[in-house]
Amino acid sequence: MQNPFMRDPELLSSEAVARMLGITRQTLGNWRKQGKGPEYIRLPSGYIRYRRESVEAMLRGEKPARPDEEP
Repeated sequence: MQNPFMRDPELLSSEAVARMLGITRQTLGNWRKQGKGPEYIRLPSGYIRYRRESVEAMLRGEKPARPDEEP
């Protein structure tokens, strides 16, 4: 049985996000460790996926939302 998160068009891989932002996967990983960059989720399988809306907000120059931050 295939994990439904793996095919969700609203969840993007690190490779796709790095291409969209014009950065390397390494930079994206560094941002993740520093608490910067677009919102992401870690799937039960261990894979990292980014929410499309968060990446698009970052491309528009908006500050990425963090679940632990108050508005």
